[in-house]
Amino acid sequence: MNVVILNDTRADMHHGCTRVMRLLESGLARHGLTVTATSPVRHDWQRDAAFRSAMANADLIIINGEGTLHHGKEGAARLLSVVDFAGDTPVALINALYQDNPADWSKWLEKLSYIATRDNRSADEIASRIARRPEVIPDLTLSARIVSKPEVDAIIYGDSVHNAVSERLAALASADDAPLIPSVSVRKRMKGRNPVVRALRRWWIARDLRRARAENPTLELCQTEDDYAARIAGAGLHVTGRFHGVCYAMAARTPFVAVASNSWKIEALIADAGLAPWRVTTAEGLDACMARHASKLNFSTQELEALDAFLTKADTGAEAMFATLRNLAQHVP
Repeated sequence: MNVVILNDTRADMHHGCTRVMRLLESGLARHGLTVTATSPVRHDWQRDAAFRSAMANADLIIINGEGTLHHGKEGAARLLSVVDFAGDTPVALINALYQDNPADWSKWLEKLSYIATRDNRSADEIASRIARRPEVIPDLTLSARIVSKPEVDAIIYGDSVHNAVSERLAALASADDAPLIPSVSVRKRMKGRNPVVRALRRWWIARDLRRARAENPTLELCQTEDDYAARIAGAGLHVTGRFHGVCYAMAARTPFVAVASNSWKIEALIADAGLAPWRVTTAEGLDACMARHASKLNFSTQELEALDAFLTKADTGAEAMFATLRNLAQHVP
């Protein structure tokens, strides 16, 4: 059975997105589904003849929602509109955030054969628009645990989708002489096909990295998702503004403090997991939050129990989802 995936987010070189796609593809393979093509994040699949051909021959079309479907973004609309081109092929939206989108997007939601959001707030939002409530399955990064390691760093800092927050976290890392470990493997990506342009781009990327390391001597770029996981698993505390940075910390049972992102995704995750709500704060409130809760930054017994239950739910929920996707591809009611 053949499957195509829209919104392959690996192109952004984020370790969390790489982990999502790896776990998605391996889960599909376990259930007898073969991925024949993917459409990268922000890619105009409608103009890609090869992808359109693969889609026409697919038994199932999967939209990997991740953090894309919020605030009426054009790219989000392009993803959902695939239902208008799918014909009789079932379309599944999975692993999705859904927040503050136009009401008329319900015309696409209603055509979806299956919907799984990664948090309850998103499920409630969709249920307010159409006559069914999606399944809620935690983000795929949480469906496989990360082995805890002996503490190497008392604290590590991450980054954020917001540049100002990333700069604040970098300043704190420098002040604490603590590792600054962004959620990406590169600061800038290669672009273009012309050899001269690529050579110039390579020089500019190297120059940018030298400047960044001069400004932030503790900056480290993990080259693989396993390296990134190991650094988080070996930390006493992870301070980050990235949703997937929080997910990695949870999967490794590493305590964290998070700075809110560009949607409710971190707040919704923490609420669903039953963790202390103060673990997510604003950039302006970060110092006060860490000072106020300095004595309880480690997970409480109650939090660890809730977290373990949540991780089990993520694992079993993902397996049930893959079985449902297999049935959809087989046109099993």
